[in-house]
Amino acid sequence: MIRKRYALYTFDELAPAAREKVLERERHINVEGEWYDHVLDEWKGRLEGLGYEEPRIFFSGFGSQGDGACFEARVNLEAWLKQHGLGRKCGRLGRAFRDGEVEIRLRHSGHYYHPYSTDVEDHYSGPDDEVARELEEAKALIESEKVELSRDIYRELEDDYFALTSDEAVTETLRINDYLFHGDGCLAHA
Repeated sequence: MIRKRYALYTFDELAPAAREKVLERERHINVEGEWYDHVLDEWKGRLEGLGYEEPRIFFSGFGSQGDGACFEARVNLEAWLKQHGLGRKCGRLGRAFRDGEVEIRLRHSGHYYHPYSTDVEDHYSGPDDEVARELEEAKALIESEKVELSRDIYRELEDDYFALTSDEAVTETLRINDYLFHGDGCLAHA
């Protein structure tokens, strides 16, 4: 049996044209799988700290029209009012929440994921006009905040994605994992 011998090269030993070929072919090596989990976990903690209970974050990306992020959650009004310095100003609303008369939720409303694809839904079962007024005020603030938060989430995911797919990050992964290549840049298989 005749065995063929091939010269193998590390990424840094390849000719510039072969390195470019490898970088383009392996561009997504760092974003295969659930690369975004750490960003989503961090944001879930931030959202919970603002009074959004059990948040679920959705996103699509990157680089296409319609890409974005949004989240669903139940709003713990008591915690939300406190975090936003509105506990006194909207005291009746807080009491109505504690009494189980008020509920606010953010619900995903379609197939796309962007700051406007969640609706702020509420339910108030009491007769107090002042609570209803405070509820409308809180809903308007939540609507505005969820748009800003969704944009911030998307921006952080996008930044992380582009950092992980940069030439530098891909090169580092190839070096750390001791990838070997044929002279033309094709991956050598063991």
